[in-house]
Amino acid sequence: MTYSSKDFKWALYYGQISKQDSDIDLLIAFSSEVRQGFLTLAKIKHELESMIGRSVDVSVKESIEDSNNWIRRQEILTTAQTIYEQR
Repeated sequence: MTYSSKDFKWALYYGQISKQDSDIDLLIAFSSEVRQGFLTLAKIKHELESMIGRSVDVSVKESIEDSNNWIRRQEILTTAQTIYEQR
């Protein structure tokens, strides 16, 4: 399955995306019509890695918000930059 912008409410990136040897960290929110789960995240990860040729980590906002690591949670949620927002 190929995903398109209509499948997402928004997408954010965080971390050190500008370094060539760094992975790309994405935080996404699905549209209500999209089937959600671990398999979906794995497919999106694989699809993005194939397209851009870099390692990609994909997370959903709830997993970050529910994290026990408050330092990591705060860092991600305060530094993430929007790259897509559904209108």
